[in-house]
Amino acid sequence: MAARIAWQFYTYPGLTNVTSAVKSFTRFRGKQNYLDDYAGQQMTVTIRNDTNQVANFVVGSIISIYDGVSDLQYFWVSEIQFNDEVGTTTASGSGANSTATIILDDWMTKAGRIQLTNFTLTLELCLEQMWGQVTTAAGALPADMAWSSTSSGFFPAAAATYTGTIAARINTNLKTEGTGAQLYQQQNQMRLRTAAEVGLAVDRAVTLKPSKGSSTGNKYVVYRNFRRISAGQNFLNTITIDPPVVADQTATNSASVTTYGARFNSIATANNTTGQALAKAQWLANSQSDPNDLRYEVTFTDVMQDNLGVTNLLQNYELGSIIYLQFVVPGSGVTTTEICAIEGISFSASPIETVFVVYLTPMDVYAQFVLDSDVYGVLNVNRLGITI
Repeated sequence: MAARIAWQFYTYPGLTNVTSAVKSFTRFRGKQNYLDDYAGQQMTVTIRNDTNQVANFVVGSIISIYDGVSDLQYFWVSEIQFNDEVGTTTASGSGANSTATIILDDWMTKAGRIQLTNFTLTLELCLEQMWGQVTTAAGALPADMAWSSTSSGFFPAAAATYTGTIAARINTNLKTEGTGAQLYQQQNQMRLRTAAEVGLAVDRAVTLKPSKGSSTGNKYVVYRNFRRISAGQNFLNTITIDPPVVADQTATNSASVTTYGARFNSIATANNTTGQALAKAQWLANSQSDPNDLRYEVTFTDVMQDNLGVTNLLQNYELGSIIYLQFVVPGSGVTTTEICAIEGISFSASPIETVFVVYLTPMDVYAQFVLDSDVYGVLNVNRLGITI
């Protein structure tokens, strides 16, 4: 049995195909939880190195990985570990079993190693402040890193003379956005999308299912493992927002505090008015106030599928990340369908199969009440609160 997804690896800019040397890889995109920071990720690739194939993987150079349809991401070679076959330095060894392990950084990991010192940021919408001001032209980004000017955000980020890493400032600006935003990488570009954009491409969304049943077409994926996880550290009902130029703002969900006890968190943002900071605090205090709210982890492989559902899932993740999840709580006999957002995806691939773990957040954390929407414009479906 062979994997259904034929991952391809290329050097860049030379576009030398080095796939034949790759034995396996592990990789992660995004984050696991709604409130997590984007910490950056590394891809680990094991290659054959019996004829010095590692020469194609030069520290600092770019390696691209591509699924053939939409999942095209660049990584920068960070470290090389040589796993030489014992005895190959003598006449007794052939070196046929020698391998190398390549550690590669994604965009955000590289951004976490770029320090800005007294960098001038002017007042701008929080997402646009990043892609519009932290640029190659401004001297912040190296030439092989770029932004894609997709989303501007809704709340302004205050002017600042910033000292710190690019990655840290990105996370601060993401926390400034009113109801959450997502970060994802395409090629060598970092892209930002607002909560509203998370819910795009509803008509193309794939359904994760415990079994195929009577399903046909390419809009379902059958999974083999499924975890329901209660709110845990994401359960919050008292939030203080700490903006840089105005007073701290605190919001509390009193009903949640009475029922479950206080659960506090303080979050630093770049908000420049008390109204914006309070709106952020209110949103979080209400949207995260039930400890019984769930998030999900779903595991499946490409070889389990009899269709192109995985390919469509990856393609839709580039557009808006929405997905449907079906599951049956043991003993209930009832199928539940949950509208979710993909927070992140982990990959573990070999020539035999690719194992995926998808990390999901129920969409009501992101959803705003939007008129004329079959999904978000329905009363008693969405959690009404602070809107933007």
